[in-house]
Amino acid sequence: MPGGAGDVPAVRATPSVGIAAGAAWLAGLLALSWLGRYNGSPPTVFGVTLLATNHLPNWWDLAAIAAFSLVIYYWAVHSTLPHQRVSAAVEQVETEASVELEKSLV
Repeated sequence: MPGGAGDVPAVRATPSVGIAAGAAWLAGLLALSWLGRYNGSPPTVFGVTLLATNHLPNWWDLAAIAAFSLVIYYWAVHSTLPHQRVSAAVEQVETEASVELEKSLV
């Protein structure tokens, strides 16, 4: 059957991509926040008060956040699984679920 589980390699989860993307997003957000100008109520983490340095002036901070967000968005879009692997994973889960359902009904 075309697009079946036999046509693609075994489906394995790749959490390292998600972890790397999440870590990059958090690190970038933290850096941009530190470089920005917002000091509403600075948080204290592990005894260190995190104050903004005001290196990014008005409106440039928003442009930096928008550009950074677009980079992370495009990275996320281009690091997704191919359609064939997603279809195979869905088919595999549906097959496993139907086998478990049949076992519980018998």
